[in-house]
Amino acid sequence: MSIEQKFKMICQLSVVDAGIEIVRDGTDSTTGYRWTLIRDRRADPSAGYGPIAIATELTDEEAADAVLSHLFTDYSSMSTDQVIELVKPMMLRDESILTDVRRGAISYFYALDQTTAERGAALVAYGDALSMATAGSVEGCLEALLFMVSTNTIPTGDEAFVGTIVADLQEYLMKFPR
Repeated sequence: MSIEQKFKMICQLSVVDAGIEIVRDGTDSTTGYRWTLIRDRRADPSAGYGPIAIATELTDEEAADAVLSHLFTDYSSMSTDQVIELVKPMMLRDESILTDVRRGAISYFYALDQTTAERGAALVAYGDALSMATAGSVEGCLEALLFMVSTNTIPTGDEAFVGTIVADLQEYLMKFPR
């Protein structure tokens, strides 16, 4: 019987046994959170990864991109060309999710059948988040939306829309921590 291998990104891993291979490990200097990319070869991974651990399953391709996080890779001794070439797959992945965010926003606002003035007001309300998405910053887009949530400045009726995008971006960043 062969045991399936699964890559997982774990936040706050505290359980390790022979069936868990640590691929990369790093601590976010801003939050203090420990992020660990593992290959889980246990027959029964339901034992978990620790009392406060959060695990996110990754495909092989996602795991290959996840090792590019600055938490796991030191870019300081590389040339600019080396960094650009090495990080390109991750940036293309970021670009894809941010394109999905922008397209989701366009679709959402299109379905509202707004007047030109209402569309303009929506663009102003979401300006920071859309600017961050256009600039290529997943975490900046998320921070702008979370700021709107915390300051209660989400336009009335848009709560579910913002909630969906926030959840998607948070899920993405659980796979690819910064």
